[in-house]
Amino acid sequence: MKTKDIILMFVSIFLLFMLVFSIQFYSGGIKPGLYVLENTDNEELAWVLLNEDDTFVFNRHLSTSYRPSGTYVIKDNTLTLYANESELYIFNIKNNKLIFESGTTIKSLLEKGTTFILKDE
Repeated sequence: MKTKDIILMFVSIFLLFMLVFSIQFYSGGIKPGLYVLENTDNEELAWVLLNEDDTFVFNRHLSTSYRPSGTYVIKDNTLTLYANESELYIFNIKNNKLIFESGTTIKSLLEKGTTFILKDE
């Protein structure tokens, strides 16, 4: 191969990488990991664990023994947790934070607007 062809190949690979990265970034994607309550001393009070394989575990409150788990979908800056056919939880994604909106079996455990942040940050 000529030097010009090699440079063109590397530039093409770089541009492809940047395209894939920008699509994920601008589609509202968030990092997998443990999201804990913002502005609290007790991080175990409630949390959301998002796994890389699009599965989750949701601890809605420390006082409950039931922890919903299942799969999640991110679309248009909205995270939806699907525990089963009749149980789901919805969060808005803003500035890499999860903001609780609603849930089918949440009752009084979490208030709308409750914010979760990635623990490692």
